[in-house]
Amino acid sequence: MTIIIKALLQNLLRVSTCRIGSMGLLLLFAACGNLEQSEEEKIRRQNAKGEYILRQDGEVLFSVEAPKVRSREKYPWEEEKKR
Repeated sequence: MTIIIKALLQNLLRVSTCRIGSMGLLLLFAACGNLEQSEEEKIRRQNAKGEYILRQDGEVLFSVEAPKVRSREKYPWEEEKKR
């Protein structure tokens, strides 16, 4: 009887160890994938530059037209009410 229990416990321990090991590998791979992204962000921040935009008073790159006033188009259900 004790031999059977011992064999069952060893089998259970081997299966749970295998699952824990595979989960550990999965977590390791996931952590390494994020490390690559963080390295890219770090390099991006180091290479970033900030410069002021200098313009003269009244200088414009393009002209803006004044908006035209027009009446709102009627929705189909608003037109049906008049009939």
